[in-house]
Amino acid sequence: KLLSFLFPPQGHHAWEDERLHEVLRQVAQTHPNDIFFDDGILETHMAAFWDYKYCMIAYDEAHTVSQAFVRAIGLHCIPVFNGFVSITNMFWNVIVPVELDDF
Repeated sequence: KLLSFLFPPQGHHAWEDERLHEVLRQVAQTHPNDIFFDDGILETHMAAFWDYKYCMIAYDEAHTVSQAFVRAIGLHCIPVFNGFVSITNMFWNVIVPVELDDF
C-alpha cells in the first residue's frame, strides 16, 4: 500500500483547527480505508505504518519528535507531516544528536 493517514485522537487540541477537519473530510472521500487515529497503542501504529510506504501524520506533537514519528521509521514507513514547519530539525534532533559546543 502506498499512503496512510494518521490523525490525532479525539479531544486533542489539534482539532481546534478547522483545516484539520477539512483534511479529514477530503481524505475520507479518497482513502476511507487508510485513516487511523493515533491512540499511542503499538497495534494502531502497526496498522497505520507496517503495510504502507508513506504515512501523512496530520499533526505534530508539541513541535518535537513524536512517538508516531519514531515508530513510523522503525516500521519502514516514511512519515510525512502536515504543517510541521521544523521537519528538517528532526534529523539533527534524533538521528545525529550532536553537541554544537564540540565543534
